[in-house]
Amino acid sequence: MADARRRLRVLSFDLDPRLYGGAGVYKHCKDFLLLSRHSRLQILLHDTRRASQGHRLVDLGRRLSSFVEFRVLPEIEDAQVSDWVIIDESHLLTRQRPEALESRLWMNAPQRARQFGRDFDDLWTQSEPALEFRTIGLG
Repeated sequence: MADARRRLRVLSFDLDPRLYGGAGVYKHCKDFLLLSRHSRLQILLHDTRRASQGHRLVDLGRRLSSFVEFRVLPEIEDAQVSDWVIIDESHLLTRQRPEALESRLWMNAPQRARQFGRDFDDLWTQSEPALEFRTIGLG
């Protein structure tokens, strides 16, 4: 995540705090978002319940809502459940199962990252905004 410059896309079952809840991930994401007014963090979830109970990235998204967007996938029976982190169009991190900690990282793999990016974008268009993560501004 520290290498991100423009676009960071995360597909996660439930934004597992063991992977995404640490201070290091929070700092890298915050630094990335403050790097440029063009920086974007897109987080696509299968299930929002766990993250709704308090999560650093959700808090960051509320504070920097112009740069961060959360969306929820529709429930699809027999859906492939894996995590992806796509960094710009060049790096890719995957985790095959939500309960696993083991991940695979491809550095400087633009072709693979672009393919996963296209798949992510297709899922993104099928998803709905995660309204529970928005901050409601009162007058």
